[in-house]
Amino acid sequence: MMNNEGPFVIPGEIIPCVEISDQRVFERMPLVSVHMITYNHGPYIAQAIEGVLQQETDFPIELIIGEDCSADCTREIALEYQKKYPDIIRVLTSEKNVGMNKNARRVLATCRGKYIAFCEGDDYWHHPGKLQMQIDFLNAHAECVLVYSDFDHRVGNRVLRSYMKNERWPVHVGKAYESLLRLGHQPCTMTRVCRRSVLAAFEDTSFARKDYKFGDYSHAVFASLHGDFGYIDESLAVYRHVQGSAMNSGYQSNLQMALSILQCQRDFIVYTSIRPENWLARECQEFRNIYHLAYLARDMERFEEATHWLMEYDMEFRKGWKHHIRRLIMRSSLLTRFVHLRYKRAWLRTIAEKYEPLEI
Repeated sequence: MMNNEGPFVIPGEIIPCVEISDQRVFERMPLVSVHMITYNHGPYIAQAIEGVLQQETDFPIELIIGEDCSADCTREIALEYQKKYPDIIRVLTSEKNVGMNKNARRVLATCRGKYIAFCEGDDYWHHPGKLQMQIDFLNAHAECVLVYSDFDHRVGNRVLRSYMKNERWPVHVGKAYESLLRLGHQPCTMTRVCRRSVLAAFEDTSFARKDYKFGDYSHAVFASLHGDFGYIDESLAVYRHVQGSAMNSGYQSNLQMALSILQCQRDFIVYTSIRPENWLARECQEFRNIYHLAYLARDMERFEEATHWLMEYDMEFRKGWKHHIRRLIMRSSLLTRFVHLRYKRAWLRTIAEKYEPLEI
């Protein structure tokens, strides 16, 4: 058993790291590295790991788990699996929490495979042929740098199968750069497999920013500049809605995510000098989202900024009057709680109507 302690030097920063692995037995030349970051995923991490271990492939893989000093049993579970499967699993951790982006970057720097697949510790792969199908696709399509698939969306013990098909999410295939910027939706992280060379090139650019509130969207847009996207029209993985996760940490967190996505889109437009068609319509949509989230988060400054932008560029918004009522609601914590309750009840009704019970 190896316990290699020391910093990871990644362009522009040093990230503390301890690697727990057994170099005597782990695969020397994996074709695919599975990138898994995890923090306080004790109830879910075993299912995420099992989804990787169940993969039926004709090529070697490795699973690198970036455990970010969890306060629960996540580290213990990850280390237990590493002892049981030392030929496949390597665990990266440290004595203090480094944050989602740094954790993701030290795992990426450790990946050795020609291809990198992603699965965060609260999601999981339900199809044992996922990796084989996707690697076969990339091998058959040299022009593709990334392939992804449909997925199931799980909320508690209810699930919506084939979420992209049922919710009519946009599918990005072929030259995807403009559609990623114009439509906003991106390939869901745990469904992706990407060529490592593209992700390595990303780390040397200005888009590997510490202040983005995400890592996956900028990865996808950057990859789209270097080749085509492929899509498998079948659900191969499960996205689990977990309260408190990066995507489900409350309205203020979601507002910061929306602001980051808008900044990222603008950064790429400056970088490429390519402005997608109907960009104004896209910005209107993004500012409506920022406006809505600022209202729910009681962030008056962002609310007023979004209101002023929409009043200038969005004809439909200019005709409305609800923003005046919303200003009044934001000044009352009691009214704000009532609004939050209404939104939550509407969301729960949607789950009850559209999602089927999960067979355990």
